[in-house]
Amino acid sequence: MNNELQIYHKILFLDLNPWSGKEIPDAKYTELTRQLNKAFYAFQPLYQVDFHKPLTPIRKYYHGLIENEAIDYLNEFHNEISLSLNDLEKKYLIHTALKRKLSEKFRETSDAIESNNSYLDALSGPLQQSKQAKPSDFSFILQFLKYSLIRIYLEIQKTYPQFVEEPLSEPEIHALFFKEPAPENSFIKQAPQITPKLPDVHLVTSKIEVTFKAFTNDLKEPGKGILDYKTIIKNPQRFASFEEQLFSNGYIDENYCFCNKHGQKEELAMIFHLLITRNYFNKRRFQPNGEIEPIDIRKFFDHRYQASLDKQFRSYKQKAEKIKDFIAKHRWLDILPPC
Repeated sequence: MNNELQIYHKILFLDLNPWSGKEIPDAKYTELTRQLNKAFYAFQPLYQVDFHKPLTPIRKYYHGLIENEAIDYLNEFHNEISLSLNDLEKKYLIHTALKRKLSEKFRETSDAIESNNSYLDALSGPLQQSKQAKPSDFSFILQFLKYSLIRIYLEIQKTYPQFVEEPLSEPEIHALFFKEPAPENSFIKQAPQITPKLPDVHLVTSKIEVTFKAFTNDLKEPGKGILDYKTIIKNPQRFASFEEQLFSNGYIDENYCFCNKHGQKEELAMIFHLLITRNYFNKRRFQPNGEIEPIDIRKFFDHRYQASLDKQFRSYKQKAEKIKDFIAKHRWLDILPPC
């Protein structure tokens, strides 16, 4: 799963926005809650959000959505760190998560709280039953979202302190992003000891049987008009890590052959353009001397993966916005470190 906190984005801005004016009956929220697939930790968490109990159907649904998203995000984040090649890459991932993604979500959530007057004190009075969502329900959703984001921030910061340049305490996060004091009794508590739920055996069988071995050299003779690996690749270890991700995400098989599933030609062409912008290739070649052009890179990939992406590669040359949108939807590409 490529997780970019998209559920939180949808709650704040898109189709999951509960205060958009669209009336949804309690029965629908109850059914939606039943359909949620509960997420499970693949690691021992440090913290949990011990918030007000969700007592209405809309609160139960959004509580499940927000909690699942936090678990999925942290599972994938820890996995990305474990796959990092070195400390520099880990520092980059952590800096990006804390200073860009989570800080951005803090500001967006703060704006939503202010716009909807959805402050914590709206939850202090008695709960009145109603068949329609009320402002207090919106307060519950946004406040639980706020504390879930703070919890994620603190979890990453506490787990990898050696890679955090400017750590923030919970009171500092409240003051800096939400312009409020932290509550006297924090909703963020120490997590209990858990037994991580591992995937079912039948789900991982193929991955156990099929392994991928990264090669930092040519797989076969380059052939006429095709530059060799050492000439074109700037950082072999970084490129090898990228190819492992290419395999994990189903674009090439264990033999480096392009899988060519529906839509993958366009996607792989966009990925090639991303690598060019992130400087994965040398600028010049020698013997003979000259610049390495995008067409040289495309030919290298076509030869290496037994693909034929000339048309797709050329068509995306002038489609930077489409490439940007595609990358934003796939976290493994968005966090791909530059060379």
